This record gives sequence, structure tokens and C-alpha cells, in this order.
Amino acid sequence: MSSFSKEELVRYSRQMMLPEIKLKGQEKIKAAKVLVVGAGG
Repeated sequence: MSSFSKEELVRYSRQMMLPEIKLKGQEKIKAAKVLVVGAGG
């Protein structure tokens, strides 16, 4: 079973079709964390 909601499957379905990403890659992207530094003025 997928860890994605129906809405997420619809939203990300096109990139999950890519052989470089697929479901496993999208799961990694979903679990990733990003830190943005210096985005101010």
C-alpha cells in the first residue's frame, strides 16, 4: 500500500511515471527536509 493520499497520487502521478523517479523516488522526496538560509533582505 502506498503512503500517499488520493490527492497526492493525482498531484505527483506524472513525475512518478518517470523511470528515474517512480514511486520509490517520490517517497524519498516526500520524506526529505529542506533548509533555506538567507532568503531575507
